[in-house]
Amino acid sequence: MAAMDVERRALIARRVRESIEARQRAGTYRPPRPLVSDQVAARIVRERSSGRSLRGIARALTLEGVPAPRGGRWGHSTVRKIYLRERVPRLSSCSGGMRSEPPAGQA
Repeated sequence: MAAMDVERRALIARRVRESIEARQRAGTYRPPRPLVSDQVAARIVRERSSGRSLRGIARALTLEGVPAPRGGRWGHSTVRKIYLRERVPRLSSCSGGMRSEPPAGQA
């Protein structure tokens, strides 16, 4: 059963990759938009790294009127998602598997 799941995921990944490549060739591909600006993401990382709570960061962003990714109020889970995305090395496809890319400036 697990082998079938692995095969199914590989098939879906291949189809997605082929679709993106086809849209790139046709000139109709638009990459996903980032959740927030680089400045907001950097602020979240900076404040969380200094010890501020996720809820405290979310509250401050909402009170200051910083637009949330989907509008409305900031939630602690959204702040957490952005923090983790910025702090964890990026993953990229590599020969059908995943490999970690070091952050910019590190080898």
